Amino acid sequence: MKLRTDLAFFSTLVKSGSLSAAAREFNVTPSAVSKALGKLRDWFGDPLFVRVRQGLQPTNLSLTLAEELKTWFQLTESISTLNSEAIPEWARFSLVMESPFGISFLSELPTTIYQKYPHSVVRMLGWDHHSLNDIVTGEADLGFSARQTE
Repeated sequence: MKLRTDLAFFSTLVKSGSLSAAAREFNVTPSAVSKALGKLRDWFGDPLFVRVRQGLQPTNLSLTLAEELKTWFQLTESISTLNSEAIPEWARFSLVMESPFGISFLSELPTTIYQKYPHSVVRMLGWDHHSLNDIVTGEADLGFSARQTE
């Protein structure tokens, strides 16, 4: 399964606190949700959930990640639903991201853009010390960078 699907399972799991409930929402088996959760646990090096009497309780990292994912899902939905008058067919999109976002989180975004605007240009660049300024000045349209909070 793609990471975006795993993250969608994760987001639903945070809301529901139950593998079975998350599986029902996506019409998959609880095993599929469990496997996706296992991949994410490996990826983030965190259990992400702790089993309690009421189901699964998210860890602090899970709660932080869930908040960030809300923004990500809203953004991708917004970009993918723009109508053809909103963005010219020849549009240029510049995305800057910190590794591993380019490979993982954003792998579907350029495909979505190309499907809607086949003549557009999508430029994906690695995050560096100029990236924030590039976003402010309009050289880059969108940026993704991980940050750790304590």
